This record gives sequence, C-alpha cells and structure tokens, in this order.
Amino acid sequence: MRGRGRRLRPLTDETPKPLLEIDGNPIVHHIMENFSRHGFDDFVLCLGYKSEAFEQYFGGLAGSTPTAGASNCPRRLRSAASVRTTGT
Repeated sequence: MRGRGRRLRPLTDETPKPLLEIDGNPIVHHIMENFSRHGFDDFVLCLGYKSEAFEQYFGGLAGSTPTAGASNCPRRLRSAASVRTTGT
C-alpha cells in the first residue's frame, strides 16, 4: 500500500494504513490470510515508514502461520524496487 494516508486521517496519524483494523485484525493480516488460503504462507514486508509498528504487531505473532519477514527500506523507493533490496 503506497501513499501517505491523507484521506484516512486522523486514523493514519499514529497507525500505518496496512495496520488499520477491520473486524479486529489489520488490513495486511486479512490480505495475508487470503493468500494463505491459496497456499502462500511466507511473506516479506518491505518496510520504511513506521516500521516499528509492523515489527511490534508481527513480533507478537511469532511462530504463527502465515509468517512474515521484514526488509527495512530507509528511503522511499519506486514501485517494486524495495522487493529487489530484500535479497530473496
């Protein structure tokens, strides 16, 4: 999810868009669960903005499926360039 979340303010003042909750779980969790139902269980999240919020959320899910790894991208990259930096 790219963008600055301006249309979702004030919800995104403290929380990144993918971590906004719908029905008790963050949006990114719903997306990962949907992919998991189709056989995808390992994910790499390319983080930058408010990465500590993702690390806190997914750190609390350690050992669960789906699993998520993280790649921190210190600067804003274009399109899929951040995937290239993960080394996977």
